[in-house]
Amino acid sequence: MSTTTPALNSPAGTRSVLDRARDAMTVRRRAEVEVLEAALVWAHAHVPAGEDDAAGWRSDIIHTPGSAAALFGERATPIAGDGTPAVAEFAVTELAAVLDISHEATLSLVGDVLDLAHRLPRTWALVKELRVPVHLGREAARQSRDLDVDAAAHADRLLSWRPRRLNPH
Repeated sequence: MSTTTPALNSPAGTRSVLDRARDAMTVRRRAEVEVLEAALVWAHAHVPAGEDDAAGWRSDIIHTPGSAAALFGERATPIAGDGTPAVAEFAVTELAAVLDISHEATLSLVGDVLDLAHRLPRTWALVKELRVPVHLGREAARQSRDLDVDAAAHADRLLSWRPRRLNPH
């Protein structure tokens, strides 16, 4: 028998194991929210100010438009719903490298947090308060991505009305 774990046959031992599991889940949820918040700050730091800041097809400096040489640098990439800022495409790649996840997973992460912060602010507040798990907040963001701004605001009101009843379905 381990000297660090109380005996499970006593009520105090059972309770401490459950408390330990609950505390571990709280730490995990806080870490998930921290990753989302960091991704949001990173995305906001890489919002192009205008077309000239996000390089793309530059016919003004290239003599043969449409050639391979006409593609110049990164572009602003819309990765979330209406009302969210576009993000410089290479910023997502940098974030993916730091998080050690795929580019596609990072696009999804950044898109979800942009939708939460800009289109579903009430739901985002509940996620940050740990009242709604990150995976449910992200699912709400994905499911509402095709809605226009007004419909997303209405969905946000409905989602935040009774957060305990939210589920993946």
